[in-house]
Amino acid sequence: MAVNEKYREQMNKVEFSSNFENETVNMLHTQHKRKGRIINMKKSVKVALVAAIISLFTISALAVSGLLTPSQLAAYFKQGEAQSAFDNQVEQNVSQTVENGGYVFGLEGVATGKELEYLGNNAVEAEKSYVVITARKADSSEITFDDSITFVPLFEGYEPWRVNGLKFDGASVHKTIQNNVLYYLWEFSGFEAFADKTVYLAGFEGIAPNADTFTLNPDGSIAFSDGYEGVKVMFELELDSSKADPVKAEQLISSLG
Repeated sequence: MAVNEKYREQMNKVEFSSNFENETVNMLHTQHKRKGRIINMKKSVKVALVAAIISLFTISALAVSGLLTPSQLAAYFKQGEAQSAFDNQVEQNVSQTVENGGYVFGLEGVATGKELEYLGNNAVEAEKSYVVITARKADSSEITFDDSITFVPLFEGYEPWRVNGLKFDGASVHKTIQNNVLYYLWEFSGFEAFADKTVYLAGFEGIAPNADTFTLNPDGSIAFSDGYEGVKVMFELELDSSKADPVKAEQLISSLG
């Protein structure tokens, strides 16, 4: 095993105590007090300084070995359910990459976690699905939040503008930039119910899928429309088809009206 691989393996094992932030703040305060370096700053400046130091310590420890893992990213955003899902129920954890529009996008992990959802007056057990995506500039120049695009699950056989993962209850995203890599942690509801079909994860410039961006082919496959000229990302999710639930899928579609 190469030295950098060993280092990555060891750093991935680093765990922070639940009281890490308080312990760090107390340590910094004590050290400054001992050295007589306490400065009379406004409270807002002190808080900002401490927050910056804690953030630097945390991210440096996680990112020094390379890309953050999906579990580490979930922990950074304090998303306990997502972290547990990536630790215990990983569906897909092998990176796929797409280079387009001057960017390199990576699909780093997909996992699911259950919670109770309601469709109308009927309680059903829906899957919360978590997806980690990375984005970099192909020429290694600086990436910013202005470079963000939208990602959406699309389903074989269904018109993207009518049925998509942004319409199901619970779609949300967390974003951060570390070491010139833009990380997305997306949370979606329900797409595992369609696991017996091809489930796409499409990235595009815009807010919601429409007929100018995507097209549904006669064989049920989905592609970008010929006239669309923005950034194009199309991953195919590798889901366990045995977990498909056609009844739940139809309930989800019916809930869209």
